[in-house]
Amino acid sequence: MKRKLVILSDMHGVENSDWLNAYIEALEKSFVIKVYDSRELGNVSTSTRDEKAIHSQFVSFGIECACKKLLETENKECVVLGFSVGGTIGWKFARVNKKVKHLLAVSSTRVRVESEKPLCDIDLFFGAMDEFTPSRDWFQLLELKMNILPNHNHEMYKNLEFAKHLCDFMFRK
Repeated sequence: MKRKLVILSDMHGVENSDWLNAYIEALEKSFVIKVYDSRELGNVSTSTRDEKAIHSQFVSFGIECACKKLLETENKECVVLGFSVGGTIGWKFARVNKKVKHLLAVSSTRVRVESEKPLCDIDLFFGAMDEFTPSRDWFQLLELKMNILPNHNHEMYKNLEFAKHLCDFMFRK
């Protein structure tokens, strides 16, 4: 029987994320997939493309709002895969929902402000060229493995080679 996979988009939402298809097409062979648009979940305005304005909305209220909505809709055992802010939403969701078995977050740099980790398997992936990657001390404090990919930036998840790498990793788990 296929496991359930919850995918949480980055701050740009699903509509502007053609790169998500590479993950969905590869992972649907092994998972029943539910994709969430992080902007919709967080009640973040879709009328602007200004990244600072979008980011500000997520930090002010969107991350918490998205987590609350997920708690209302996702109540079965699942794996969570989140990209950028989607991974941060996934982190907060997994801290509260004990049915999350595995959290995979890519370029979710806002987790660096978290001091408690979810009680599930956790795999975090960051690009070495992303200036907001959590510090080595943060990883040690939370007893998490560092998966830092050299020569990659924040948007590494949009790269097809990285998508293949991550999907292969998920198949082995």
